[in-house]
Amino acid sequence: MSTRAWIAKELDNGKYRSIYCHSDGYPSHAGMILLKHYDTEEKLDELLKLGDLSVIGGKLAPDPTKPHNHMERQEDVTLAYGRDLGEKCVGARRRDFKSITVDTDCNYTYIFTKDKTWNYIKLGQPTLVEKDLAKELKYEPQETITENEETVEAEGEEPLMQNM
Repeated sequence: MSTRAWIAKELDNGKYRSIYCHSDGYPSHAGMILLKHYDTEEKLDELLKLGDLSVIGGKLAPDPTKPHNHMERQEDVTLAYGRDLGEKCVGARRRDFKSITVDTDCNYTYIFTKDKTWNYIKLGQPTLVEKDLAKELKYEPQETITENEETVEAEGEEPLMQNM
């Protein structure tokens, strides 16, 4: 049986732009991928443009020279019902909170909040509790090195310095 999930972006009007994810929707898989790869509004918007998903991956675009479908899925690439499987009417939709938490047979709902953080709700519980996904998974984002900072090529090597 699949672990189904909603992936939603909170909008200003009390609605959510959301897509359905059919498989591997549990926090240690889908939740971690959302934290690592879809941590900005821009990245999430690109994911939402794909519409409903068979399974989420860390990469959006498959290699166009290789097959990408249910039988031959490219590693860590999102498999979308519309783009990859040719299904119709699977685009992102605006929904209210109840439709992505109560009136559903999904197991989890992931919400990218207006504060730009990921929360999640385990569905089917007597009381729905929205939790901070990063705290629950003990996830700490890796620092991004900018051009003006020194970089280290490999463990134990001296740092490379920018023009001095």
